[in-house]
Formats: sequence, structure tokens, C-alpha cells
Amino acid sequence: MIRKKIAEMALDRCRSLGVEYADIRIENIEDENLSVSNGTIEPIEQTISRGIGIRVIKNGAWGFAATD
Repeated sequence: MIRKKIAEMALDRCRSLGVEYADIRIENIEDENLSVSNGTIEPIEQTISRGIGIRVIKNGAWGFAATD
């Protein structure tokens, strides 16, 4: 929910600045990796990746920014 609120705030800011086009992408990726080495199961690795990206067009020029 926090990311959705941030996205809404960013779009509101774009509108106030007269941006002609804007899109926001929110990513939430969860991975689990299992490895076997010489017949032995290694511990499961879990990773979580989250981020937000924004693209805008203003005065005919593209702009892009993202978090990691």
C-alpha cells in the first residue's frame, strides 16, 4: 500500500508540473533458489526485490527514474 501511495503522489506531482505523459511501475519480486552440489542440497536462498520506476514526457522529451 505504501508504494501505491507513493505512485499516486508522484503522478499528482507530474500533473501539477504539466507533464504530458507519465507512467509508474511498481515491482515486487520474490525468488527462492534451490541448489544441489555433489548430491547435497544447499540451503534455500530467498531474495526480495522491490522498486518503482517512472517515465515522463514533458515538452517532447522523455525522462526516466527508478529505485533499486
